[in-house]
Amino acid sequence: MRDQEKNREPFSEGPTPTKMPVMIALFDVLGFSHRLRNDGIESIFSLYQEMVTSVIEKELMMCLGARDVGDGTQCPVLFSADIRYTYFSDTIMLWMPLERLLAGPFVQRCADLVCEALSMRVPLRGAIALGEAVMHKANGMYLGEPIIDAHELEEAQDWIGVAFTASGTWNPFIAELNPIQIIEYEIPVKEGKEALRAPLALDWPRRWRDTREEPLRDVLNQMNTSERHAKYYNNALAFADHSEKHHDWHKNPDGVNDFKYLRMVKKHEIAAQ
Repeated sequence: MRDQEKNREPFSEGPTPTKMPVMIALFDVLGFSHRLRNDGIESIFSLYQEMVTSVIEKELMMCLGARDVGDGTQCPVLFSADIRYTYFSDTIMLWMPLERLLAGPFVQRCADLVCEALSMRVPLRGAIALGEAVMHKANGMYLGEPIIDAHELEEAQDWIGVAFTASGTWNPFIAELNPIQIIEYEIPVKEGKEALRAPLALDWPRRWRDTREEPLRDVLNQMNTSERHAKYYNNALAFADHSEKHHDWHKNPDGVNDFKYLRMVKKHEIAAQ
């Protein structure tokens, strides 16, 4: 495996590989083998470089957050979100330390990657997981249960999209996300793989609608040219419709929607729990 990360010092990486809590997103390029045979290695490499440059290596994401300073008070902070990545064969992996302030920026970059890839007519399927792992660039060492969890769920899905593993639905993590970043959905998976999924998906179609003028449905229909992969596109189209139907789900604090698990609650409800 050849690590293609940008040449810069990685965060939290000392001379010895060390396990640390991380957020991980694992993506697979659908139809990679066919694309590689038709377009060649140089074209694929250039494509990956363009995706990475457009989403991850562009200007650092500047974020505004708040840190606890004691006595129940918080102080506003401005910080940059420097996402780490690597890619090998048909797999792209992003990760960041599992820290409260970084949750939202990380998930947004994941949505941006899916959207940018589709703009380039590259379909991605991915999964987000949390946990302890060794992520060490110098040694090319990437080990840990969240990598396994993300890989298993990514491989099980029958669509273009990104699902959250069970670890990815950890309440303190979800609480830090903007509600427009996520949406409840029954992830389409292969038969017998239902136990791997959680009822939570990355709402990348919402991100598409917020940042692009080209209709998402047109893009997916244009790319849906292979009978072998038709189910992935059809399921992505169904999800895009679901996302648009529930565009304002987060504006219903009384849970006025057809969701079973995900809903907004009022402050007095939280205090009463």
